[in-house]
Amino acid sequence: DLVIGVRILSRAPVCKRLMNKKLKNIFILPIGSYEYHGANLPPDTDSIIANRIAVDFVDKIKKKISNRIILLPSLNFGLSYEHSGLPQTIYISHITFYNFVSELLHSIADKNSILLIINAHGGNTHTLSAIEADFNYTHNNCKTIVFSLYPIEIKKMCSELFGEFDVHAGSVEASLIAFYQNKTKHKYSRLESKKISGSLRFFKTKDFYPDGIIKELPIVIADPQKGKILHDAILNNLYDFSNELLPKITKFLSK
Repeated sequence: DLVIGVRILSRAPVCKRLMNKKLKNIFILPIGSYEYHGANLPPDTDSIIANRIAVDFVDKIKKKISNRIILLPSLNFGLSYEHSGLPQTIYISHITFYNFVSELLHSIADKNSILLIINAHGGNTHTLSAIEADFNYTHNNCKTIVFSLYPIEIKKMCSELFGEFDVHAGSVEASLIAFYQNKTKHKYSRLESKKISGSLRFFKTKDFYPDGIIKELPIVIADPQKGKILHDAILNNLYDFSNELLPKITKFLSK
């Protein structure tokens, strides 16, 4: 059995504090992308991950607050300009993404409700942060919260599981997809890449990673067992995040 020094998904009921009479609805919006993830992973990898986390999260808490949970269809296109020039890559601009998601949130904003965004694509992060701030500063009785799947503690766990937290199309995502799709453990090599620190701030993926796989180690490990461990840890983190933050925010929603 695989043993690793990280906290695995708690079996205890962690969402009791969400049973707040003031909280009307929790809207959940998974967001991913459609971009090249190498020859071995689907282009909608990020969307698959975001949606699976969202579905399992709802499944775990629906017995407590089922009448207040609204799981929205996932948004499968995002900010992927860094991967342009590679196959199977469809993206929209920062302005279009900002306007679309902002208008979407405004249209579903409801009194005493929370809009929880589950984002699985790093390229969306900065724009979603701006959307979160702008929405929350203009709505007193409804708030948006952006949840990122890979905070520091999850990145550390990935380093323990795979030897690194690979940025894109590496062992992290390959193992999650292997778990979701019930695949057997397998490995494959990435192409040799140029190594310049911070290269993706100034150049596109194809300029340094011709096969679309962004990682330091030469071998991608698609291990469904490790994928399950990682998936459970991300879920556990989302439970803790929701159980601690949402009741505090709900308490101060304007009447």
